[in-house]
Amino acid sequence: VYWGTMLAIVEMIRRGTVAFADQYFFMDAVGRAAVESGIRANICRGSNTREGVDSTTDLFNSWHGAGEGRVRVLMGVHSEYLTEPEMVDYAVERAGELGVGFHVHVSETMSEVAGCYQRHGVSPVRFFEQRRLFDRPAIAAHCVHVSDADIEILARKGVYVAHNPASNLKLGSGVARVAEMLERGVRVALGTDGPSSNNALDMMADMRLASLLQKGFRQD
Repeated sequence: VYWGTMLAIVEMIRRGTVAFADQYFFMDAVGRAAVESGIRANICRGSNTREGVDSTTDLFNSWHGAGEGRVRVLMGVHSEYLTEPEMVDYAVERAGELGVGFHVHVSETMSEVAGCYQRHGVSPVRFFEQRRLFDRPAIAAHCVHVSDADIEILARKGVYVAHNPASNLKLGSGVARVAEMLERGVRVALGTDGPSSNNALDMMADMRLASLLQKGFRQD
């Protein structure tokens, strides 16, 4: 993980990216690579258990503020479909105690959204709002399949949507409603996702792709 992160950082810096947010495992190795390379990073463990949430305390104590403040630790909740409601509540409680925000996958695929309705009777966006996760600063990765009501929640809660156009196409997830989100005041950020979901970490290429996708998809 350390050497994979260092290789990723080399590619990101080469392409002009000076900061990244990452949710994975073995995040001590990612923190070390960020500090040694000089890049800025928001890191968190992709958690779906209480043990994973509890490990964030050690990660926070070891790396939050490291590298002269360049490294920050967030609370990672992988997704609704891998996480029980009670665990989300526990993560929200612990995040409040640490004073950190969240990084979470939200509404990446149609099957994820349909499954959430079957399990909880609401969309993933509404699920996390009900569990008060969006009461804290949050990065919501993907948000491909969101309704008008979801977009209103994301805008009202100030959620940062991480749009990953190349990943969404490679994985067959779909095309996010980026133009509509921007029009309604959602804070849309741009991401590459991991290289296994993209084949590159070229932010300029994804910037171009994001623009062309919206123009072609909306015929505008």
